[in-house]
Amino acid sequence: MPSLKEAAIHYAELGFYVFPLRPRRKDPATQHGFQDASCDPGTVEAWWIQNPEYNIGIATGHGLVVIDVDEHPEDGKYGVQSLGDWERENGEMPPTWTVLTGSGGLHYWYSTDENFKNVVEVIPSIDIRSLGGYVVAPPSIHPNGTPYEWEASGDPEDLKEMSPLEGSALKLARKSYSKTSTRSKSSKPYKELKKLTKGHRQDALMALQGYLKNLNLADETIKEAVRRENELKGDPPMSEEELEKEIFPFLRRDIAPREDYTETVAPATSLIPDDDLDIPTLDTITPQKAEWFEHGYIPAKSITIMCGTGGTGKTSIWCALAAAVSNGLQTFLTSEGEVKLKAYRKNRKVMFFSAEDSVSVVLVEKLQKAQANLKNIMCLDVTDERFSDIKLGSPRLDKLLDRHRPALCIFDPIQAFIDKKVSMSDRNAMRQEMEPLIRFGQKYGTTFLIVMHTNKQSNVWGRQRMADSADLWDISRSVLMVGETGEEGYGYISQEKNSYGKKAQTVIFKNETGVATFQRYISKTDKDFVLEASRKKAREGSDELGDACNMIMSELTDHNGKMLATDLTEELKAFDYSFYIIKKAKQELKRQKKICVRKDGYEGKNYICTL
Repeated sequence: MPSLKEAAIHYAELGFYVFPLRPRRKDPATQHGFQDASCDPGTVEAWWIQNPEYNIGIATGHGLVVIDVDEHPEDGKYGVQSLGDWERENGEMPPTWTVLTGSGGLHYWYSTDENFKNVVEVIPSIDIRSLGGYVVAPPSIHPNGTPYEWEASGDPEDLKEMSPLEGSALKLARKSYSKTSTRSKSSKPYKELKKLTKGHRQDALMALQGYLKNLNLADETIKEAVRRENELKGDPPMSEEELEKEIFPFLRRDIAPREDYTETVAPATSLIPDDDLDIPTLDTITPQKAEWFEHGYIPAKSITIMCGTGGTGKTSIWCALAAAVSNGLQTFLTSEGEVKLKAYRKNRKVMFFSAEDSVSVVLVEKLQKAQANLKNIMCLDVTDERFSDIKLGSPRLDKLLDRHRPALCIFDPIQAFIDKKVSMSDRNAMRQEMEPLIRFGQKYGTTFLIVMHTNKQSNVWGRQRMADSADLWDISRSVLMVGETGEEGYGYISQEKNSYGKKAQTVIFKNETGVATFQRYISKTDKDFVLEASRKKAREGSDELGDACNMIMSELTDHNGKMLATDLTEELKAFDYSFYIIKKAKQELKRQKKICVRKDGYEGKNYICTL
């Protein structure tokens, strides 16, 4: 079994959003709980260096939904029985990564690009953990001392990828919509109990909080009611610190923090002038063809997303595009097989905002190498005090576009230009952030290119690689996925969405000395490259597995056929073998009956021995 630190880092490497929980508890160890979650292995490692005993929390949403089967007979929760009843009527749950919880319940992990509500008891004793929620992950220790474990058939190390949410599991998750959206103000989803016992009090207080929130009460009013219920019925009551980290953060779920509720009065209909009630009929509207900024790839006066992992050449690409536009040249995307560029339109203005690269140190040089007309390119550097005012729908951006009327406006990366109160996983909030760009595009004739990073999930492509928000995909008219071909110095641009026609051919480009240049068109897509890289990695992993097996046998020979299991693991890790490969190598040698595990009766330690 891996250590808590090793497991947490492994989850982050798989693309999950990880954060620490208090040792042998389920409440967060960080100030903002699941909102602090990160999929950066370095950040995660730093938490567990601080305290190796932290339990592991996984923030749900971000492509992950968990069906939580509660088993607390002492509190009247019989989730396993409830699940059996559901499966008899709706079919069995699709096999997937499955966790045996410390209390005897089950967590079914599924991948999805659909956002669901976080719902307690979508059916009796079964919850949906999605956007704004979290689960405890193995090998965390339950407060009762029992570890969370992967079910033998559902260990992620034994499965190539998480199962998609479908069948009876999808049907169950979609009940969360009706469970949350059709609840009336007179309904009582909070079941009044004489006392809230440990293991059940969180769900009960969450249900009470959700019920009060549906009444449009102010957040502080809700908090006071929850505190009072906890104080009177908690057995034992949760501490104020636990409430702040485990219960109250969910008040901000799915929406940006809001002001206290204030009553508003709708305007009297008599104040609306009659001529304001006229709306056009379709016979008065002339159909128009879609306009293209770069034919087939970038629609004019619309939003295009360019998405890729770090180091794949995204900056070099947009610099090459900006350079061509500033000189009135066609870009390498539409060179029609010709590497040489030719002038075919007037010089146009480009405006960009980059929060990742220094303008003076990096970007000016890149644009000069791409032979840009710097007089036609403008920006605000991140060091400019006005930079913080630039948000996707901000008044300053509106005025800058009105004053300069750029043909192309670039944001890199998008995370720097959305309101800090908005979560990218919040569909409604992200749509509100993006919609002003649609208006600006039509009003000022500007085309928008938004750069963003992919998530770190493996073996996914297209829409599933876009980090956090499905709304980014929906509201953009074109999505360009950037990646590496596998050949050093060469990358690809695969169009994964085209709202105005057939998807364009994939462009292979060479990123030499920071300048992206066209090489050729091919028919392969992002999916083809992802799967090709996955197969290559699997082949390399297979060779690495064989090498690890050979090394284990060599080490055992050098130690007279017997080594402490922990010493053997550390020896292999010193040679950069991952915990995953070490575990697989041991399993393979046990299968071949070359080694076995024996426990020393006196010391109680595990030894690896040759047979």
